[in-house]
Amino acid sequence: MFSRRSMLFAASAQVLAMHCARAQQARKVWRLGFLTPSLPYRPGEPNIYGQAFAQGMQAQGFAYGVDYSAESRSAEGDLSRLSSLAAELAKSVDILLPITNGAALAAQKATSTIPIVFVGVHDPVGGGLVASLAKPGANVTGLASFHGELIPKHIELLKAIAPRLKRVAVLAPEISARHGDVVKRVQAAASSNALQLQFLDTVTDDTIERTFATMARERIDGFIASSDAHHLALRQRIAELALRQKLPSLYAMRENIEAGGLMSYGESSTGLFEHAAKYVARIFRGAKAGDLPVEQPTVFHMAINRSTARALGIGIPQDLLLRADELID
Repeated sequence: MFSRRSMLFAASAQVLAMHCARAQQARKVWRLGFLTPSLPYRPGEPNIYGQAFAQGMQAQGFAYGVDYSAESRSAEGDLSRLSSLAAELAKSVDILLPITNGAALAAQKATSTIPIVFVGVHDPVGGGLVASLAKPGANVTGLASFHGELIPKHIELLKAIAPRLKRVAVLAPEISARHGDVVKRVQAAASSNALQLQFLDTVTDDTIERTFATMARERIDGFIASSDAHHLALRQRIAELALRQKLPSLYAMRENIEAGGLMSYGESSTGLFEHAAKYVARIFRGAKAGDLPVEQPTVFHMAINRSTARALGIGIPQDLLLRADELID
């Protein structure tokens, strides 16, 4: 026969179990949608960006497959597909995470209600994505990129590592077409380093051979590649062609250096994804995207591939070796 105390305990336990069951049933599994011009970014898969994002979410107390799921859409280099892919994702996800400018603009066009956290966008204010960095407004926020503003620095570094350069190409048409102020700074940097400058189209699967043929025809003897998604997707091929034509090269992303590029200087792309997780976690906890200030990178990474330098016959100055965060052989 049960005592009154034991019956009360049993009843309390039953009520607690019911509450726990209801809480478990009511637990929301957030649906995230990644949109990218080129490479897919999927948390939980063997992809350095997806892994960085998943690690960032884990640090915030949210586990992939438990607290959130993710799907990805890639335009696979065909930027005209971004609008339809964004519209497709907007039908089924709770938060959109577009990568770079084109994807962010497509996401903004696709929805005015679903929170958007962009990653690696150049000049989000000038591009019309947000009202200001401090107060984005609407349903958009995220992490900006300095890839355009860093090109003058890239010119200085490329000249330092290969002082005999005379004609340099910049593979960053999104900068030349839309941001006259950046172009002026790039041209000023080229002039101060006694370099002739030429902007060329971003390389894609269809144009990469033509781009390098143009550099050969124009007698370009070095190039700079911005943080365009195509430059990341085709990093191995770009490095091979640069080495074949004996072209010193400088990139915004260290992944290009792992693939055989000469030197990189820029924000950490994996760090951007890890940091984007903080925005998503805050939205999970009730924050509105438009109330979260857009952040810009504060830490930059320099990597040098010494094997590539040797293959090009370049002696890397000692001061650059000392300044580099990473030396790859």
